[in-house]
Amino acid sequence: MNGFDEAIARGFAQLAQNAGGFFSPFFYGVTLLGNYGVFFIATSLVLLLFKKTRKAGIVALSAIALGYLLGNLLLKNVIARPRPYADDSSVYHSWWVATGSLSERSYSFPSGHATIAAAFGVSLFLSFPKKWSWAFLSLPLLMGASRVYFMVHYASDVLGGMMVGTAMAVVAYFLVRWLLRRSRFEKETA
Repeated sequence: MNGFDEAIARGFAQLAQNAGGFFSPFFYGVTLLGNYGVFFIATSLVLLLFKKTRKAGIVALSAIALGYLLGNLLLKNVIARPRPYADDSSVYHSWWVATGSLSERSYSFPSGHATIAAAFGVSLFLSFPKKWSWAFLSLPLLMGASRVYFMVHYASDVLGGMMVGTAMAVVAYFLVRWLLRRSRFEKETA
């Protein structure tokens, strides 16, 4: 058992216990936003509808798709790390039961919820004015916290997902920027 993962999980377990589950509904709502990516995909599609936000929507959808391919389809299956609660005799399992036994079917590393939240949040951070776009970076932090709170991921799974999502957002941002510049150049020279 990794000391870092256990220390973070223990902190969330103590938070859940000391608060008597007070934070459970909030974190459950946060974790629901990442289920199947529906919220993030739908929001990105809405961004496509408006000229001022269209580029951000394209970047976000691209980052989400790349994050899904790399994180959920490739890394999860190659690494095949079991969920923290999978071992009935572990302390994680007892913490998982105490927070409501939220169940997941796939492997643990990297966190798909953290990947999609980071892909979306970092895409919007990069695409919008920095004066206020930093607020989008709270999305992966809250999502990651919710996943560890419910003991469905180790903290290292969340960090891995955030790294994958961030990298895919940066790739998508520069790829979309390059494609838009190229298409403008081709229009101007045609």
